[in-house]
Amino acid sequence: RVRRPQGHGRGHARDDRCRRTRHGRQPVHLAVREYRSSLEPAAGPRADHCRYRRPDGTFYFAGQGRHDSYGPIKITLDGEITRPKVNLVLARPNDAAGLADVAVDLLPTAAGYRYTAKGQSRLGAFTSDGAILLPRNASSVIDIARLDVSGTTVSGRLIPVTGGLSGPLKITGGGLEGTMDLAVTGGVQEARMDIAASNAAFPGPPPLRIGQGTVKGTVRLTPAGPVVVGQVAATDVEGFGFKARTLNADIQDMRNIGDFSRLTLDGTIKAEAVEGRGFQLADVDSDIRIING
Repeated sequence: RVRRPQGHGRGHARDDRCRRTRHGRQPVHLAVREYRSSLEPAAGPRADHCRYRRPDGTFYFAGQGRHDSYGPIKITLDGEITRPKVNLVLARPNDAAGLADVAVDLLPTAAGYRYTAKGQSRLGAFTSDGAILLPRNASSVIDIARLDVSGTTVSGRLIPVTGGLSGPLKITGGGLEGTMDLAVTGGVQEARMDIAASNAAFPGPPPLRIGQGTVKGTVRLTPAGPVVVGQVAATDVEGFGFKARTLNADIQDMRNIGDFSRLTLDGTIKAEAVEGRGFQLADVDSDIRIING
């Protein structure tokens, strides 16, 4: 449901009379069962909000501001107050995952909402569709029918939990096959991966290409950025400022993945025919520590 501060829903009954109002700068509180959030109006002398109630009892609200978890946001609510149509535009909802310019449309259904989404990520542009299920006396479920990014499709069902999402996802296509299990540990979202790659390529940034290989590990989406721990065994690898004919890595701690100039890495790497920015090596077999910044 949508809770409105006193005064919301009053005003003009005609769309063409909707206007910016100085007195509209009040927080908009949204709650859908365990979801609770607050949207603060945008700064400035006037809040960019539009709201009115129609004669049939439906309402319309459009505004922009800053969400307490997802940063700058634009939101439109339209329809029945108990379950309106929703449009969200989030500029940078998760820097750790490289999410940007994310647009989400929610259409009410008998079971909850049908959704479509699109945006940018560290692996490239993505689109997604599915449902948000709101069963009585049970946890909400995000049913991802498909999430397509760089030729790869992700699907599965996730449950919102404190601090993020939990559940298994299947990964297929675009040269990848495997699973990703989401969980929240110590208040931080984690993604535990077990993936096989065959001629896989992602535009990034940073761009990455893998001829053949396997990736097993965990990505923690900390507020400071992704932290990677895991094992990689691959051939014909190109990305992160280097390329190698073979690569076997035991990564203990890797950070600042999206910015090579700030990359930090602890682990053990074995590689053959390595080339990078200004260097070329026949073989590498060493413990490694890279500290940039």
